[in-house]
Amino acid sequence: MLIVSKGEERHIRLTGEIEEEQIQIQDRGSAMIFIEGPQCMTLIVVLAGADASLEVIGRFRGTGTERQEIILHIIQQAPRTSARVDFRAALSGASFSSFDGLIRVEQGAAEARGFLAYKALLLSPSAKAKPIPRLEVLTKDVASLGHAASVGKIDADQLFYLQSRGLPREQAEMLIIDGFLAIPKMA
Repeated sequence: MLIVSKGEERHIRLTGEIEEEQIQIQDRGSAMIFIEGPQCMTLIVVLAGADASLEVIGRFRGTGTERQEIILHIIQQAPRTSARVDFRAALSGASFSSFDGLIRVEQGAAEARGFLAYKALLLSPSAKAKPIPRLEVLTKDVASLGHAASVGKIDADQLFYLQSRGLPREQAEMLIIDGFLAIPKMA
């Protein structure tokens, strides 16, 4: 088990070599976790201390028959904890992405905040995505909590716009995919 100590800020990159990881974040600790590539992983993160925060960013560009299967459980146990998940997959060929995400807010986690999002772009008819976003709330005192999932193709209007500006279709598609998978800069 990896422990993020009181007041500590950690950046963690998880690779395909890890099958299961458990992380505990203590008072005012924060962690940013980055997951990328084809892999099967179970990640359990416990926000055990007050004002602990977590951000999970996942990116997967699946090709051929590559698979990514992620199970992510975030357990908010303490007051004023915050968790944000942004997972995205761009899938071509017969690649596959499965994402089972859970945010559980326990009784003692007053004023908790959390948002879990999964988005997939299917770039071929054989590509598949299976998102399962879930919330489990055991307290009435939540500041904000939500989840979202979307699976779709490249937006035809975006493609048309870029092609009308002179870009060939293939280049326009790559630009859209790169933008979709880009990691926003934090202020």
